[in-house]
Amino acid sequence: MNIFPKISVWFTSTGRFEFLKPTIETFLEKNTYPNIEILIVESVPTDESKKYFNTKLIETDKCVDYINNLNVPHKHIWIELWPPYGKVLQKCVATENTHK
Repeated sequence: MNIFPKISVWFTSTGRFEFLKPTIETFLEKNTYPNIEILIVESVPTDESKKYFNTKLIETDKCVDYINNLNVPHKHIWIELWPPYGKVLQKCVATENTHK
């Protein structure tokens, strides 16, 4: 029995690179728990959803490149159009079921 059960840490982003990068890097720098998995959801704005965002602040490509190149063990990434988180939750459940 592992004395450190696996925990999941969930990060969500909608193209806000200036928040995503320091959030993940600070977590990785400060975390001392030895058994984690990281789940990252990058929600890509659509033309419809951009009506609700300050599009000058959205850097989706930068976020996608960053998370795809993030070198951490037990990383799961979902990149999909905003806002259908239902698909992401279904993928998480499927992923969780494969780990049992």
